[in-house]
Amino acid sequence: GLTSVLPARPAPERPLGRAGSQEREPTMVRQVLVSPGYFTALAVPLGSGETLAALDGEAGRDSIVLNEPLARRLFRDSGPLGERVGFVEPGGEQAPGLTVVGVA
Repeated sequence: GLTSVLPARPAPERPLGRAGSQEREPTMVRQVLVSPGYFTALAVPLGSGETLAALDGEAGRDSIVLNEPLARRLFRDSGPLGERVGFVEPGGEQAPGLTVVGVA
């Protein structure tokens, strides 16, 4: 699998929020773009849901896999699968949402 960041280098941080949430402060996350097969190639176990490799075409473009600590932080009171999150743009507007398809 391919990635946008080398393993030894930190990814850039971006603010991410739960879609439709009224939280004032989004969570700063390190965004890493990966290709299908990334989790398999690095033997990263998936806790729940699907990997991006299981998604084809356009459906995978609007999908995101969260790590377990971030999933717990954003979705304390509910399961994250099928929920939407979005990166917050510099003007404060939330970008089009991404559907959580997996937790690793």
